[in-house]
Amino acid sequence: EKTGLPMNQATVMVMDANNNTVDQLVTKTNGKYVFKLECGKQYFVRTQKENYSSDEDLFTTPTQSDFLDVPLAMVNKKIPIVDCDDIAPLLNIKDIYFDFDRFNIRPDAALELSKILAFMELYPQTSVEIRSHTDSRAPDAYNDVLSEKRAQSTRKWLIEKGISASRLTAKGYGERQLVNNCSNGVDCTPEEHQLNRRSEFIVTGLGQFSDCD
Repeated sequence: EKTGLPMNQATVMVMDANNNTVDQLVTKTNGKYVFKLECGKQYFVRTQKENYSSDEDLFTTPTQSDFLDVPLAMVNKKIPIVDCDDIAPLLNIKDIYFDFDRFNIRPDAALELSKILAFMELYPQTSVEIRSHTDSRAPDAYNDVLSEKRAQSTRKWLIEKGISASRLTAKGYGERQLVNNCSNGVDCTPEEHQLNRRSEFIVTGLGQFSDCD
């Protein structure tokens, strides 16, 4: 990212919309990668290398046979962290959003979760608390249950990708920590409500869990 030079010996993986790895390779001295994919489908591509930050991109292939250029950039830099840091702003991660009344991992959410995955692989001594939040468009008790399912779904995704379960905790906060004024009875747009359907990732211990408000 800083020099513009090609990256040698970087692993590049391409995943489908269900987070399944379609193919992967290791770059050579020219830093280029080529995959043959199906037309008119959504994929995301991720690159990683030891001691480098990863990079990802979500894209849709053309409906007819063609070449699609997806550049990726990496940084040789480790991020200073302390207990109770929120990883999202440190890694420039967008909020993990969920569809209304759902707790499945969307493709755009998987793209952001892959950054959390790369972070935890780069810092194997860290543990993280996943905090899931809902909007107010359902009874409070129901939203508590839904947010807990979303938090556990996010935790399960990371565990399935290889992160130790002992490094991850998950908690649902329902609608108790809204980021705007869209509380019960307030007329808000779908976009405003979606801002409240989010997940946060808090560093709760550098090797062991600690108490973060």
